[in-house]
Amino acid sequence: MKLALLTSSRADYGFYRPLIRRLSEHEDISFTLVAFGAHLSKLHGYTISKIYEDGVANVELVKWVPNGDGPAEIAEGIGSCHVAFSKFWTKTDVDLVICIGDRYEMFAAVSASIPFNIPVAHISGGEETLGAIDNIYRHSLTHMSRYHFVNTQKNKKRVIELVGNSKNVVHSGSLAVDNIHQTALLNTSEFYEQ
Repeated sequence: MKLALLTSSRADYGFYRPLIRRLSEHEDISFTLVAFGAHLSKLHGYTISKIYEDGVANVELVKWVPNGDGPAEIAEGIGSCHVAFSKFWTKTDVDLVICIGDRYEMFAAVSASIPFNIPVAHISGGEETLGAIDNIYRHSLTHMSRYHFVNTQKNKKRVIELVGNSKNVVHSGSLAVDNIHQTALLNTSEFYEQ
C-alpha cells in the first residue's frame, strides 16, 4: 500500500511523528511525507529542515507557501495551493491520502485530490474550536474523507453526525499521547542545567 501523508506545518508534523515511526516498521506499506506550506517558509522557521533532521526517508515537496493570514491572502492561498496540488496529484500514484487537522491549506490539498478518486483518511475530525474558521475546514475535510480517526468518543459522535453513518469512523485516541510516551524526560539535575 502506498500512502501520502500531508504536512503543512511543524504543528501537524509533530502529531505525525509516532505514526511515521510505526509506518516505517511495515515492509508492506510505503509512504511519502508530502511537505508544503509553512514548512517551506523562511518566515515560519523553514521547518522542513526538522523533517530532514529526523531522517524521514521519503519526503516530497509541493512548492506552496502561505502569503499571510488575512481574508484575501487565505482565499488566494486556497486557490494557489489547489493548483499546486492538482499538478501533484496528476503525477502521483497513491492508494490513500492521510491528512490531519483543520487548516485551510490542508483543505486545499485534499480537495484537489477529490477528482482523482484517491481515498482520504482524516485524523482529528469532529473537534470544535469555538467561534473559529477552523471548524469549516475541519468539517469539510471530514466530508471529503472515507476513513476517520478521532480523538474522543464525543468527536466520534460528531463525525458520525456529519457523514451520516458510523462506517470507517474509529475512536483511535490522539497521536499526542504516543508522542508523550516517546518523549525522553530530563532528570532533576538535567532540568536545572537546562
